[in-house]
Amino acid sequence: MKDSKVLPKHQKRQAVVYIRQSSPQQLEENLESQRRQYQLVEKAQSLGWSETQCLVIDDDLGISGAKSANRPGYQRLISMMALREVGIVFGLEVSRLARNNLDWYQLLELAATFDVLIADEDGVYDPGEFNDRLLLGLKGTLSEVELYQIKARMVRGRMNKVKRGEYVFQLPIGLEWEPVTNKAQLSADQGIRHSLELVFHLFSQLHSIRGVLNYLQREGLQLPYQRVHRSLGTEIGWRRPSNDALHSILTNPAYAGVYCYGKKERYVDPLTQTVHVPKRERSEWDVFIPEHHPGYITLAEYEENQHIIANNRSGFPASQGAVRCGSALLQGLVFCKHCGHKMRMRYTKGHPYYTCDAAHRRYVIEPVPGE
Repeated sequence: MKDSKVLPKHQKRQAVVYIRQSSPQQLEENLESQRRQYQLVEKAQSLGWSETQCLVIDDDLGISGAKSANRPGYQRLISMMALREVGIVFGLEVSRLARNNLDWYQLLELAATFDVLIADEDGVYDPGEFNDRLLLGLKGTLSEVELYQIKARMVRGRMNKVKRGEYVFQLPIGLEWEPVTNKAQLSADQGIRHSLELVFHLFSQLHSIRGVLNYLQREGLQLPYQRVHRSLGTEIGWRRPSNDALHSILTNPAYAGVYCYGKKERYVDPLTQTVHVPKRERSEWDVFIPEHHPGYITLAEYEENQHIIANNRSGFPASQGAVRCGSALLQGLVFCKHCGHKMRMRYTKGHPYYTCDAAHRRYVIEPVPGE
């Protein structure tokens, strides 16, 4: 089988078969798609390339095609095209190569510049020809639209279940989903339940996270934690208590029997490509359903705890936290540029200085003699 677009100059270079699947779940379940993509090697051979000239790039298995920066296999393909090592690129369909028009049109421009053909199950295309370029452009646009529609259907379906309080997500330690009815319930592990009940009881008595932390450290008690492993279930462990762990427990409304969703939002900085997950205000949460499941405390107790925690902050006059002593003028007002936490005051021979002491906030550490 020959194609009129395939010329000897193309056959002198390599035929690259680009293989990609969007998620690890597809790698496990959608095996037929993998087989079809690997079979493109046979199509390359039928068009005149020898077996030694066929290169399979499958470095991007399990990676979404929504962007190219995180796909090493795609970057490798682009580099080879720019070095004139590639005569034709095979993909099962356009969406395997790119799911957004920015990457797709850059690929077409590069292929046209370096005289590289693009092939899929339907045929062979020359990006340097207007009609083929137009057809490839339409396929790329449809691929991007398809990605939007897939995401939109998933998000709308998920939100529909969320509004009914039936969407199953990872619950905090001490709560679990009943496997038959998919209803949230208290953990069956009495040790976990007792430790969480102790935390809430101590806070109701001491009205201070640091006070609870001091007590647990002094008594040598540990707190439970969970680590979720894909396809392997949840691992439960115990470790020394920390300020972060206690704050997470005391501020999580799930422990008050509340089903809530949308407490955080996720966005990617377009300049640095870093992911940010800031917390949202209570009024901006997508769903807040009280009395959804059994809790360790009541909703009224939870609201009171939040008021106490907010009032304990030392950012006077916003709250009534403990007044700090010392000669420094900016104590409680200086934040670390690197970690974002408040800097701690220390004094050496009566002279104050500011230090980032995040470890001191996480765990109870014995003070340095002479402080």
